[in-house]
Amino acid sequence: MSDSITFKFTLTEEDFVRAAHAHAMSQKKWWITWAVFFGVWIVPLAAVAFNPGPAGETLYRLLPPLSGIASVAIVFVLAWSWQPRRSARGSPYLGVEMEGVVSSDGLVTHSRLGKQEAAWSNYVTVLESASHFLLYPARNSYAPLPKRAFAGEGEVERFRESIRANISTARLLG
Repeated sequence: MSDSITFKFTLTEEDFVRAAHAHAMSQKKWWITWAVFFGVWIVPLAAVAFNPGPAGETLYRLLPPLSGIASVAIVFVLAWSWQPRRSARGSPYLGVEMEGVVSSDGLVTHSRLGKQEAAWSNYVTVLESASHFLLYPARNSYAPLPKRAFAGEGEVERFRESIRANISTARLLG
């Protein structure tokens, strides 16, 4: 097939992390977490700040809420970076060389773990990040396809065109 596009890659831990972060940011729910987090702490903090006690005690009254905010923020940021790495380490796809072909019918991917054939109609959407395409067979399930898997920028552009032609809900950068 002259219109087919081939790709070959090995998923690394960094691929998993970047894909997980791109997925999380695309869900548009992360802001709710931050809004609730700050909303819970802003009210008591404002109450203490705008209702000062005796001179010199305001700082001591602000320390407990501020230390609570800092602690929770640190845990949240650490979990944000640790969780995708932990998930990647448990994945059977980590370090496995994968090859595939993109055609007008869909994608065929194979590795030592097996072969998968997926028609374009199997994908709900596709999200493009700076370094990956995330192929979604379901709303909260995705398969990362690194852009480095393609032979060059021309192949990446051809893949984008295939996505545009077959998946109307795709969110692409280029």
